[in-house]
Amino acid sequence: MSKIPRRQILVDRSFQLSFLRLWLGVGLGLIVLSAVFYLLARQLLGSRQMDPIILRVILGMGAFILLFSALMGTLSVALAHRVAGAAYRLEKTLDRMLEGELGEPVALRKGDYLTRVAERIGRLQERLRRDRTTVEQIVTTLTALRAGLAVSEQATVDQLIRDTKSLGCV
Repeated sequence: MSKIPRRQILVDRSFQLSFLRLWLGVGLGLIVLSAVFYLLARQLLGSRQMDPIILRVILGMGAFILLFSALMGTLSVALAHRVAGAAYRLEKTLDRMLEGELGEPVALRKGDYLTRVAERIGRLQERLRRDRTTVEQIVTTLTALRAGLAVSEQATVDQLIRDTKSLGCV
């Protein structure tokens, strides 16, 4: 697989950011849970003063959870990029193939996911190239054979050639 620089970090914005939202949601949920724990502890203690160590531990946990969630969310976006970027290149290749351009095999970056799909698309492109060559040879042969046929048979061959060309192979 060749090295292809990726200029765009968010190739599939909704897919990639869903992981960031998930981690931030988990982090905020844990912070809310910590706040509820703090409020329950204050209520249970009543008028007594809460130990400052417990307060620091709760605040430290909240900060850790928030930082950990942001870090994991960012890491998730980067890992999702390995899927979304590969899917983006595969979609572009398939779009070109649908337009009739077989092009080069899909080259993904080292570490990208979907490499097996890219390899299969490369094999499909090669098979389509071979099929295209075969169809071109058939059209050439039909065109050569047409000259020796009767007029009524020439019309049939002409229709076969038109039908074959309409497939987009030639």
